[in-house]
Amino acid sequence: MTPGPTLEINCPACGQTHFRGSINSGNTFGARYYSDGKRIAPMLPEFPYFVKCQSADCGVFFKANKTKPCADKNSKGDFVRFLSINEYIRAIDVSLFNSAEKGSDEWNDDILSLRIELWRAFNHRDPKMSKITLEDKSVTVLDGLEKATSEEKAVYVDNCRKIISLMENKSDDVSCLLKAENYRSIGEFYRCKSLLRDIKEPEKYKAAILTIDTACDVKTTFTALLELVD
Repeated sequence: MTPGPTLEINCPACGQTHFRGSINSGNTFGARYYSDGKRIAPMLPEFPYFVKCQSADCGVFFKANKTKPCADKNSKGDFVRFLSINEYIRAIDVSLFNSAEKGSDEWNDDILSLRIELWRAFNHRDPKMSKITLEDKSVTVLDGLEKATSEEKAVYVDNCRKIISLMENKSDDVSCLLKAENYRSIGEFYRCKSLLRDIKEPEKYKAAILTIDTACDVKTTFTALLELVD
């Protein structure tokens, strides 16, 4: 991995300067892929896109979509960070400062993306993994929700249902996989399997389909580690 320049971002509400890292080149060696579409690659890190202004007098949520190389290495400011679960929930509630008008296609896309990030934040907050086996089938899963409160689980289920609703009219393969995995995340295994059968290019998504289908068979709602296949 080769680091890139530090990027400068200004809060669209108050103008406060923030910074974000970047990379010039990277690779997916040693990467792990998960059933909710998340990839964790040590040599290809992700950087925050939905962020919160760090100014105590502002604190709006915004998209870090307007960046430029930092011209002055001595410039002062905070680095943006990934939102917490509660911050994702708040960002969805108040909407992004620099999103389009509520109800527009751009606004809907932003809300969908925020809800997907919230879903993944719930799934990945605990790195512990375990293997679930039933008869001749097994799957390796994250235990992210094992210690969640009943209130947190209710928020999780509600968010999954809203993701499915927001993707109702999307029929491309990636959308079908995401909808299927959201159904599995709330224990609706039959609906999940039905959507998996709608994938138009099953060979392209063979690893995801096999892992999600197996997770349905062993009756787990936890996020699964993809079993890569040839």
